[in-house]
Amino acid sequence: SWLIVKSQLLASEAERVFGREVKITTEGRRHLGAVIGSTNYKEEYCNEKVNSWREEIEALSDIAKSQPHSAYVAFTKGFKSKFTYFMRTISSFEDYINPIEEAISELFLPALFGQEEPLPEELHEVITLSPAQGGLGIPALSEEAPQQYAASTSITRPHVEAILSQCTSMPEITNEIKTNSSQSRGQMPMQKENVSTSLSQPISYFLLNKRGIKEQAHG
Repeated sequence: SWLIVKSQLLASEAERVFGREVKITTEGRRHLGAVIGSTNYKEEYCNEKVNSWREEIEALSDIAKSQPHSAYVAFTKGFKSKFTYFMRTISSFEDYINPIEEAISELFLPALFGQEEPLPEELHEVITLSPAQGGLGIPALSEEAPQQYAASTSITRPHVEAILSQCTSMPEITNEIKTNSSQSRGQMPMQKENVSTSLSQPISYFLLNKRGIKEQAHG
């Protein structure tokens, strides 16, 4: 077992009480997949996790060049769920997510569409929509992370308060808390029409026009 304390003074006191029965640290430890500890330990842990994910996205992008549909299904049905838990359990996880968003924008999405360069900015908002709304369901992680964390904080607040007050009964999760949690995750339906009207041309125009310009340059 590990005991995480905030100062060396507390560590010394804890060692006096527990002896060698409990391992003590002032840095931090991985806990249920997330992280608890100092800012430096948190940064080290998150950066290591994000860099490993980026390498996996790079590999998936290579697959997407020859098997775009398989790579897309692998990402949307499995790979992207890796992010959700960490966004919900680590505060300010959006501060560390940039390398992944860069890999998605610069490598994965172009590979899906047979492009070598990043897709036009006009398409990014459409891509984040669900397939039912005409998008790809590929999340904007830096925007989703604070929403996910706020939702997690909201839905678990009664349990946290019960632990702090040493309540002996399980608190009830009210409909109000559930509603606030859903709103925090940004689950209020996004209107596809709003995104569509923000585009100056149909989606196919941006892809085909860009590809045509590139072919002319090579010609």
